[in-house]
Amino acid sequence: MVFSAMNETVATKGQECQLVHVDPDGALVVRTAGVERRAEIFGVVVENPPPALYLDIVGQRIHGGEMPLRCLVRSDRDGVLRAQFFYFAWRDKSGDVWEDLAITLLERGVVRVSEERFPERVEYERHQRR
Repeated sequence: MVFSAMNETVATKGQECQLVHVDPDGALVVRTAGVERRAEIFGVVVENPPPALYLDIVGQRIHGGEMPLRCLVRSDRDGVLRAQFFYFAWRDKSGDVWEDLAITLLERGVVRVSEERFPERVEYERHQRR
């Protein structure tokens, strides 16, 4: 698979995960390595209850995608994974293109950037302002 330059670390460090369902509070339940886990999208805050558009994007478009998600686990605490999730967006002549789920949600205004410090924060804030 070919990943965009932004997602290069996913190609080498990411792992495949399958979205099982979305909990009512917006958390994802994913299956990775044969185990179902509750997961949060790293770097963003989801309002509780999540907006309908959030549930549409994650629950319908992403869950129904033709390929599993790629996830880059950033932390695993209290039994909850925090990961960057990348979904298959399209295929072009250079190969598969993967999009960061957090950026998609930020651009649509259904999540906000978290207060924590992380390397992608400036980029995420830029997408939030769009």
